[in-house]
Amino acid sequence: MSEEDGASNRRKALEVVVSGHVQGVGYRFFCQRKAHKYGIGGWARNCPDGTVQVRAFGFDEAVEKFVVDLGKGPRFGRVDDVLVRDISETNTAILNEFSIK
Repeated sequence: MSEEDGASNRRKALEVVVSGHVQGVGYRFFCQRKAHKYGIGGWARNCPDGTVQVRAFGFDEAVEKFVVDLGKGPRFGRVDDVLVRDISETNTAILNEFSIK
């Protein structure tokens, strides 16, 4: 196994905050569908300020693809900004399912 192959097998944990027209347009369900597609665990929830907060746990490459899709959003939504923060260093339990809060 090359070093490059090993990098794609590492797990990553991210917190993502998405702003724009992302509430009331199925954005959290969009997140859940994409998470299932990539084998991502975690959750998505609406925040009082109109953003959607997402926690994502999975393999590096899958999480990166997931974040790219979060920047696109569902058909009736509009994503203005995607803020990503690595939370891998925190003592966070790795989740296997993706839920909507």
